[in-house]
Amino acid sequence: MTDFVIVDFTGGLNLRDSRTNLGTDSKKVHWTDSKNVRPFRNFGVTRMGGNNDILSGGFSDGFLAVGTGRDINGEFACTADDAGNFIEIDIPGASAGSPLVTGLSTTEKGRFVKLDQSLLYSNGTDEPFYYEKNRTTTTTGTVAINGTINVVGTGTLFLSELLIGDEITIGGETRIIATIADDLNLTVRTAFTVTTSGVALTRGLISYLNSTRSGVQIRGKAITFYSNRIFIGMGNTLFWSALGIYSEWGTSGATGAGFYADFGSTIKAIEPFKEYLVIHLENDQTFIMSGNVDADDFTFNLFFDKSSKSPYGLLNVENEQYFFDDGVFTTAQVGELNQIRLTSDKADVLNPEATGFLDGFFDFDREDEIFMIHNKLRKEIWFYLPIINTTDFEKMYIYDYETKQWFLRELPQSITDATVYEDEIYAVTSDGEFLHEDTGSNFDGAAIEWQLCTQFFNFGEINKTKDIDELWLTLDGRVNNNFKYFSKWNYDATVISPEVPIVEEPLDNLVWGVGKWGEKNWAAFVDLSTFAHIYNGRRSIQLCFKGTTETENFALTGLEFRGVFPNET
Repeated sequence: MTDFVIVDFTGGLNLRDSRTNLGTDSKKVHWTDSKNVRPFRNFGVTRMGGNNDILSGGFSDGFLAVGTGRDINGEFACTADDAGNFIEIDIPGASAGSPLVTGLSTTEKGRFVKLDQSLLYSNGTDEPFYYEKNRTTTTTGTVAINGTINVVGTGTLFLSELLIGDEITIGGETRIIATIADDLNLTVRTAFTVTTSGVALTRGLISYLNSTRSGVQIRGKAITFYSNRIFIGMGNTLFWSALGIYSEWGTSGATGAGFYADFGSTIKAIEPFKEYLVIHLENDQTFIMSGNVDADDFTFNLFFDKSSKSPYGLLNVENEQYFFDDGVFTTAQVGELNQIRLTSDKADVLNPEATGFLDGFFDFDREDEIFMIHNKLRKEIWFYLPIINTTDFEKMYIYDYETKQWFLRELPQSITDATVYEDEIYAVTSDGEFLHEDTGSNFDGAAIEWQLCTQFFNFGEINKTKDIDELWLTLDGRVNNNFKYFSKWNYDATVISPEVPIVEEPLDNLVWGVGKWGEKNWAAFVDLSTFAHIYNGRRSIQLCFKGTTETENFALTGLEFRGVFPNET
């Protein structure tokens, strides 16, 4: 007779290994057929947090994209919607502002890029622009217009106070600056319709990149900010702006604009990593650009034969840059010489040889839509991966890079994009919801349906039946443990025992720590044990725990199988 005690639940999702192979590991719990559960204090398991719509259903259009910028006053969030509007969202005030830009593509999701004090947006179709929330809008002197494209100033300082591409308003009409000749003369792209003089010129909060070179309009979703320049990938050419002047694209030289057109394949994604710029191509090649100030010193070198196909699909976390290419890989800087190398597949457990990635449900036709978010406080990366027969994202595969395990979050909402604001995740949907993620006990009013199923434990020889005297569950006593328990056996997921409710009230007189993140802030463990019925005379046993209502939760920290011995009958 043998006892088995398991207190390590860090196996996470494992779709690759066979059920019998997983069953031989009686020291760690692996998760199968599981959703909406996550690690509890790095070794147990508990229900995930929910979400809530901060706009309370008050936004009528669907969202395409969301991003955050930072200025001297802190972070701010902006969205692009499917009505072609660019809007700031006041997250603390739970409200949406008036459109800052209109007439954008209603179908193309764009990419947000943080600049110094502003936020850049590019959707690959419309001219890229950036929003500087706290820009000074008043200008020196007065101006005169006469129904043409010309603006004449009196006592003005156009060269030092304005940039080509700025939106300006004169006499109630808003235009975009085309040229600036000197401090007293500029032109706009479209003629004014009024004549007036001695009036103020107001600088707007939006500036366009004016990204044109030799008559070619430069547009792209592969866009980033690196070494005080904006870089855009379009086709097989990488373009960059002049140093520190984002609206200058037609010059050349060490501090001027320029381009490199010898990649031989479409640029799909670009992102800085350490002191380099990493360039991912459609043909599975990745290049690294060296040099960061003098454009004459830029060099491009082929680095490895894997690449992201999504412009949103690169994420820097600590010392690694994550991307997806039939698996999750990272560009890492390692060793005493800080060499750059490609790591092995971190999502290998999600890629069964027989069925393919995500058990064959990954939609490779939408690989260019992949995006990922860093949950810094929990040390997680949320991967939004396309699933066949869906159009948005209802499932997130989450990687805990501290415990190196995967788990699944499944929502009732249709996510289109997500961002991080003040270290917390916010997601937007095609139905106009702006969701504060991983908080509360429901999905914006709907119950969190969660489930954890272990591997099939065989406790010895695979084909021999066993009896188990008792099964005890160790639970964290500070959580309202209220859930359903059932089991499966003999490696057959279709043979299911009746569900048994288990209810353990939380223990009293506990000290709660201060912080944002639930179970990580309890002052100390207070364990309790509860008995669970187990069926005997089985070759293997799988334990399952689930909840389907808002009040059902659990914090499981240990399993104890007492008296495991061969069945002699």
